Formats: sequence, structure tokens, C-alpha cells
Amino acid sequence: MPLPSQTDFFANSPVAHQDSVVLEAAPGDNPAATDILPSPSDAQVQAPESYKNAMQQWGSDSCTSGACSGSECGNRGGYWFGSVGALILGSPSRHSTYLTYNTTTYLPVMQTGDVNRQFSGGVDVTVGKMFGCGNWGAAFTYWGIYPAAQQADIYNTSYPISSYLNFGGLDYNANPASLYWDNAFHQRVITNQAINSVEWNLIGNCGCNGGLYGCSSWDGCQCGGACGPRFGAGWMAGVRYFQVNDDFRFYSDNADNIFDGSANEIEYLLRTRNNLLGFQVGGGLSYRVWNCLSLYGNGKAGIYGNHAIVNQAVYGSAGDATVNVGPYAGDAYRFQSSQTSLAFLGQLDLGGRYQLNKCWSIDGGYRMVGVTGLALTDGQIPSNFAYLPDAQRVHASDCMILHGGYVGASFCW
Repeated sequence: MPLPSQTDFFANSPVAHQDSVVLEAAPGDNPAATDILPSPSDAQVQAPESYKNAMQQWGSDSCTSGACSGSECGNRGGYWFGSVGALILGSPSRHSTYLTYNTTTYLPVMQTGDVNRQFSGGVDVTVGKMFGCGNWGAAFTYWGIYPAAQQADIYNTSYPISSYLNFGGLDYNANPASLYWDNAFHQRVITNQAINSVEWNLIGNCGCNGGLYGCSSWDGCQCGGACGPRFGAGWMAGVRYFQVNDDFRFYSDNADNIFDGSANEIEYLLRTRNNLLGFQVGGGLSYRVWNCLSLYGNGKAGIYGNHAIVNQAVYGSAGDATVNVGPYAGDAYRFQSSQTSLAFLGQLDLGGRYQLNKCWSIDGGYRMVGVTGLALTDGQIPSNFAYLPDAQRVHASDCMILHGGYVGASFCW
């Protein structure tokens, strides 16, 4: 903030023009002291009350006097910062595929949505460094969620059950594979998903009003108040790797209600790996509502290339199922396919941050992540298992919306 003009401190009085008048200092005990009059520019400039008030308009004294600032929280040349937190995310709106039905009523009794719409916990870690006057820097962020495997079972004790999936084009253990899926005793589905996100970004403040994460710039850096103005804005740009792992296992037993690895049991395995790599840009807004309590919203979006890998197999303890009709008769139904296609990803964080002291802050909020161009397991189930070219095709047109909450703590040094 510029210093006030010196005209605020020294009054200007009109003086008549007198060319021939010379004023002499009166004799005194110390003539040397009266030979040279002090100039206003030699005197120490004192900020008026209006300037003091302007410097404190960003908050209470507890904030401007050091509750959010101090030289310990930064050094000339920038400062480091880091954060660690926990998050819970889920995808309750994910597409669901019918698997098992009641053969009496033909109504569905089990679907993938019974197990793949759960919320799961994970971690969120960031480390970075601010440069210059604390208004730009770089940050590395990792977050991931690691759900436990989810399982659902259905038995024929109440009604006869069969599968919606058409395994008629396959043989298993010298019998049509459909024999093991229709009029079964027991069917089970197990799903497991894991998501990992790694990103490196250049970040900065739009302006020069202290650093990110509530840390102030070092003493002597003329970049504004320690807590900055009430409104703040920032930008970011960088690269990101985003991985979505999706596993699906569907079991059926046509002899009893116990899965014990016997030859009368069959399994359909489907596993996808989505590896997204791309560039993203974003920004954020913040508003300090009281002392060192701020509300913020951060958003980012990017375009990615998704290298999707899909593994499929139908098998049991008696070996792999094989195609029983058409040009691929005799081929085992076990393969891996891959494809690279376009994908899009966006993330929105809405939350609040409270500055505990000069270097520590805590925050929490709501996170939503949307991804398109994914190859999820539901979208890879073929309508005809006997036609291998179609079964091996990667369908990367699925989308996923994750949302949930997060909490964490940040430290700068």
C-alpha cells in the first residue's frame, strides 16, 4: 500500500512574495544549531490515524497484529507449506446393471448397484513452496480412496434364481456355461474400486496480499497485510495423473449354497484400469468472514488421454470356458484389451479455513469430482459372449461423479 502524501503532515500557509527580505535567526546560546533549519524531509514521517485505520481495515487487531502473520512463517525468498487430511468419497449415482432375477416373477433381485455405490475413506496430502513475495509457487498433491471389497449374495431358498447375462455361447467343463448360471442355488457379486490422483501445479495469488494457506509473507516484503484483504483470488495450472481401478466378480453355484472351489462353480471376472494423464487449469475465490476464518471455493478442469486396460475371463476350477459356436469356437474366454481415448475431468472444492496461529490452519469442506470417458466394468459386459471381437472391444464412454467431504490441517514454514 503506498504511503500517504507528505502534504497530509505539513500544513501549507500562503506567504507574500518578498524578493528583498532576508530573515536572520535570532542570537542564541548555540548559534550552530540555528544556522541550518531542519527540513521536513529529514524528519521521521508518522502515519496519521486514517492510515492506521486503513492498514487495519482487513480485520481485527488479533489478525493484523500477528495472529495470522509473523516472520517465523516465512523467509526472504519464499516459504514451504504442506497439508495432510482425510476424505470420504462415493459415487451413489453410478450406473447399475441387473445380474440376477427371480425366475417366477422375472423381477431383478441383485444388481451391481448393491455393491458399487458405497462411500469410502482415503487420504489427501499436499506439499509445495511459494516463491517471490509469497504470491506464486508450485505444489504437489496426492489423494486417493481405498474402499474395501463389497459383496452381495442371493440364494434360491425363497425363490428360483437365474442370471440376466447370456452365457449361452460358452461351454464350461464339457457343459453349456448357461447350465451353471440358470436355476442356480447361490449367486454372489463382489466389486472393488480404488482411485488415485497425483498432480503437480503452478499456483499463485491474483495480486500480492500475503501467501496461500493463510501464511503471510515475510517481514519487509511490501505485499500487503499479513491476513490480506477480505476477498482473495488465485489461479493454478499443471499436469495430473488420475487412475480409476474397477473390479467385478460374479459367481454362480448350481449344486449347493456353499462356494468351496468345486467344479460346479463358475466365475465371471471383469477388471478395468483407467489411466488418465493430461493438463488442467483452474482458480479459486476466498472471503474472510471474521478475523482469520475464511470461506473458499476452488475449481479445476482438464482434458486427458485415457489409456484403458480391460481384462475378462469366465472360468472355474475345471478351467476356462470356451466359445462353442461360430468362427471362434474352441477359443478360451480369457483376454486383455486396451485402448487410448479422450477423457475429461473436473473437480470442485467448497470449504472453510481457520487460521489457528502464525503457521497452522485447519480446513474442511465438500468435494465433487466428475470424470467422463471412462471404461467401467458395467460397460464392458458383452451381449454375445461367443463373438470375441465385440467382447474384446473397450467401451470408454462411461462417466462417474464422486462426491463427499474432507478435513485436514496445513502448516507453513
